[in-house]
Amino acid sequence: MSGVMDPSDRVPLPACLPEFEEESRRATGLSDFGPGEYREGLACFLEACEIESNLTPAGRLTVKEQVVTGLKGRLLSVSEKEVRIVPRDNKGREGAEVAVPFSALRHAQREISFR
Repeated sequence: MSGVMDPSDRVPLPACLPEFEEESRRATGLSDFGPGEYREGLACFLEACEIESNLTPAGRLTVKEQVVTGLKGRLLSVSEKEVRIVPRDNKGREGAEVAVPFSALRHAQREISFR
């Protein structure tokens, strides 16, 4: 393993944010993270991990993997890829299968059942 995800890598975690984003883009094939407000909070989190946590190499790798996983989720949540869902009414009856943008799912008000 090489680069930012190498367990022996000692680059300060906040400085790795661009590499985490690139790893997430590479893994998903998506590039739009949406509004960039998340970066400030994520940078604070990474700085706290670096300064306050005294992470072992395994702990650093775990933080890196979790950050990349979160960024992949962000990419997917703002993408306009369609997913197929089957809505249910409040009595559990299924409606017709429909295709909706993935980003719309976070705004859903009812339980969604995936097939």
